[in-house]
Amino acid sequence: MPAVAIRIDAQDALGAMLSLGLVNLDLPELGHLGGEVWEPALIELPVFAMDFFGGGFSGQVTAPTASFAVATTGLPGFGAEPALRARFADARVRVWVGDSRAEAMTLRFDGRLTGEPAIDDQARTARFDAAVQDSWADEPLLALFAGTGGIEGPADLTGQVKPLTLGNVLFAGGVLIDSVDNVWMVNDGPVEAVSAVFDRLASLGPSAGDYADLAALLAAEIPNGSWATALAQGLVRLGAPPDGRVSFHVSGSNAGAGGYVRRPGAMIRRIVDRAGGSADLASLAALDLARPFNLQLQLREQVTPRELIARIADSAAAVAGVSLTGHLFAQPLGIAAGGAELSADGTSAIAVLAVEELAKASPAWRLATEAELTAEVHSADEAAFSYRWQGEYSETRVYRMDDVVTGPDSAAWAYINAVPAAGEALPVWPVTANAHWRLFQAPGGAGIGVDAGGVLTGIATPGVPVDNGRVVLEGAEDARPGGGNFVGQLFSATDTGNVFRWTETAPDAFEWELVSDITSAAIRTIEPEFPTIEIRIGEAGNVGTRTVSHVARRGTVEITGGTWSIIAETAGVLAGTATINSATGIVSLSGIGLSGSYTIRYTHTDGVTTDLAVNVTYIPNNGSIASSVTKSFATTSFTAISNPLVVQLPAAVTAVELIADNLTLRLGNVAPEGETSVEAKWQRETSPGTWGDVGSAVSADPQPRVDDASEVFIQTPGQISVNETATGLTAGSLQTFRLVARITGGNTRTVNVTGTVTAGA
Repeated sequence: MPAVAIRIDAQDALGAMLSLGLVNLDLPELGHLGGEVWEPALIELPVFAMDFFGGGFSGQVTAPTASFAVATTGLPGFGAEPALRARFADARVRVWVGDSRAEAMTLRFDGRLTGEPAIDDQARTARFDAAVQDSWADEPLLALFAGTGGIEGPADLTGQVKPLTLGNVLFAGGVLIDSVDNVWMVNDGPVEAVSAVFDRLASLGPSAGDYADLAALLAAEIPNGSWATALAQGLVRLGAPPDGRVSFHVSGSNAGAGGYVRRPGAMIRRIVDRAGGSADLASLAALDLARPFNLQLQLREQVTPRELIARIADSAAAVAGVSLTGHLFAQPLGIAAGGAELSADGTSAIAVLAVEELAKASPAWRLATEAELTAEVHSADEAAFSYRWQGEYSETRVYRMDDVVTGPDSAAWAYINAVPAAGEALPVWPVTANAHWRLFQAPGGAGIGVDAGGVLTGIATPGVPVDNGRVVLEGAEDARPGGGNFVGQLFSATDTGNVFRWTETAPDAFEWELVSDITSAAIRTIEPEFPTIEIRIGEAGNVGTRTVSHVARRGTVEITGGTWSIIAETAGVLAGTATINSATGIVSLSGIGLSGSYTIRYTHTDGVTTDLAVNVTYIPNNGSIASSVTKSFATTSFTAISNPLVVQLPAAVTAVELIADNLTLRLGNVAPEGETSVEAKWQRETSPGTWGDVGSAVSADPQPRVDDASEVFIQTPGQISVNETATGLTAGSLQTFRLVARITGGNTRTVNVTGTVTAGA
């Protein structure tokens, strides 16, 4: 008979360590195994259960279990009174099996008791149930953004998951962690490589370099239209804001054992290591030999290791489980030689509990298809199909596929090379193309031939108009070409939303004419874009008055001549009143104590109306508020760089602490070399629209600057702290504050401010 030894590490009734050694044979070799005392009290040998594959590829990774029984006579911890008994729940249990002489004992099970034993006081026995510990497999796998800035992202990313990229993922997505400097995280941790970046499925060409970390990446000078990486932190930075959805070709995680992983076994090991579990390395290596497939996976939603490991194993025709000693393993499935005979009539050596006929699926070979998976799925409107008008040609600007420029002779040229580049000279008319440029519009009155597919075919008869109606140019409204032959062509302004057509306004005189009719266009908008007003009042019923001004615009052009009105109020919801100035669109709200909404209507002189829901959110606060600094400035006049901070003063409180500590100042455009001097101060709204200073202006220390280090501009951020106390206020009143800043010397350019400001009573 084999020898079985069980060690239970429990606690006695007083909380002290109680270790029980149990064996199944009353032999000296077992009773003194390892120089310790082992009681021959096992009356039922352990029964192990493993259920990791039920024939249906359910993918469940379950923990093995064990059960056994002991005789309690003479064993410590099994007193007659329950209060005097040992505490066995969650105690560690180990089971060794060997020969009867105890010469070779092998660890077969390592787990925890799932509860207190079932004790039979009359029979003096106890039955134990145990299971392998695999709780790590049910913990969230993906780390979360802290929202503290830098690589932890801004405050609005707090609690959102960081992406995990495994294998070579095509068109992978990313998380924008810095909207000012256009930095994206494609993986939580180091990646092997980023081979391509796409903006609206248009390639941005080769990388401009790799940098050690986020700080070095932010300090790098990246050309417009290009990109760079910090592979050690899984980051990509674009040289300019994207035009649409951004995606990446990423060779993913390479941090940990095995480096860059692509095979199923190596991926499973990476997941187990990240989750803090234990793996049977030999079985995972064997899985990679049996299934030498390169997999790819990007996760941007929370998942547990158990779920993800099962998915990977299923995809490789394998099963995963947890061994009796707590190590995760994987086993490829296959067709092998037949085993023992199984019969449902009870005649086979192995008992058959149930027989069920399963439906047969369709032949897989008739259904098989192959495709290269992509992590990001782009809709048609997210792809860059149209040309982008970039104004006059510049030798220093980086151009990419489908950019259109004008030359010195007013000819228009389309960039046709797949690799973005700067300094590639335009052809000289009548030459129509070179390796980087192709004629898009001939100069002056000359024309070009276009076939039915829109491809340039050569020089047409001079002076014959070319039908360009099928082509839509796009770009900034101010970048529209001032001259050329664009008969019938449309220009879509990306910054204002306006659409123009090249129209003959007089004999031989052409200009861009707005084609959208303001009397019927549905794109008339009202600012702010997301009109939510938050009224923060300490208690319901307190009177607080807030105002908000609305402007009717079409694109960037302000619409005048109409009137504003309030046409509806949510009945029985808003406790307060609202009025509106019909000429200016200034809404005044007072006495608000509950949440609700108003409908604001703008009526143009042509009778066309536009409605806007103004949502009023009543949020009682505790007398303090914090806000991120969200605005940049590039002016020598004081301008607001924070959102208004509205504070309800408690009773008997007449002062408010205003804190703007260690705000970071970074220059938006680097060249030219030199310093930009900045100062800031706090202001209080003394009456609607009127602001008074709280304290004096404070200068930045140090000031932000850039230095030219051998034609490479190095940026040094500045820092500023403005901490003041507003005193002499009316107790119980509602007060509004803001932080303003200006440029006082040096180079006048855009200053980007990041940090958090607070106001507290």
